[in-house]
Amino acid sequence: MKSTIYSSIINLVIILLISGCSKCCNDVDKLKKVAKKTNSEVGVDTIAKEENITQQIPNTDKKTSTTVVNINPKDLEKFLPKKIPGFEMYPPSSGKSYDEQQSWTTASADYSNNKRSNINIAIFDYGLNGYISDKQYFDEIPPDDEEMKSERVILPQGKGYQLWNERERKGLIYVLISERYTIKIEVQNLPIYLNTLRDLLNFINIDNLIEYGNKNMKG
Repeated sequence: MKSTIYSSIINLVIILLISGCSKCCNDVDKLKKVAKKTNSEVGVDTIAKEENITQQIPNTDKKTSTTVVNINPKDLEKFLPKKIPGFEMYPPSSGKSYDEQQSWTTASADYSNNKRSNINIAIFDYGLNGYISDKQYFDEIPPDDEEMKSERVILPQGKGYQLWNERERKGLIYVLISERYTIKIEVQNLPIYLNTLRDLLNFINIDNLIEYGNKNMKG
């Protein structure tokens, strides 16, 4: 009788132990699943935050950039000479041009007298992005040809070259100013009293042009 009771008690204990272990295992599995899910969510959130940080870093490290606005064509006309002694100024023309690399503004005018002398002056504003039309010629001047003699031109605000035929008093002067503007002057039958092509540059207030262009910078 006692052995039967002991046997029943032992079996009950074993059953309880097995049931408890099974429950523990189930709890452990549940805990593992919860942990796995939590880790997964935390990992995604952490990655997302890290990505946001990475994307925000450039914003914190950004340096102030300068945007250059080309001088308005009509405003650029104001820097063309209004008077050249002995010459009549014709209505100027101006506009904005584009290519694959950038845009630029231009203003030009023709001047003439009653002795068949002609002058054309053009001013270009290329901005400050490094692209200048014909820039190579400002570093290496074109060679002499049969009609024109080439000569380097150095100015306080820039550099360039001129081509000149003294006998016919014709030629051109082409200069780069402040790595931004170019000024091109072409003449036919230049009067003796105007001396040289360089003297024609004196009719353009280059310093005012530079100052005005600097006001068009946006930081």
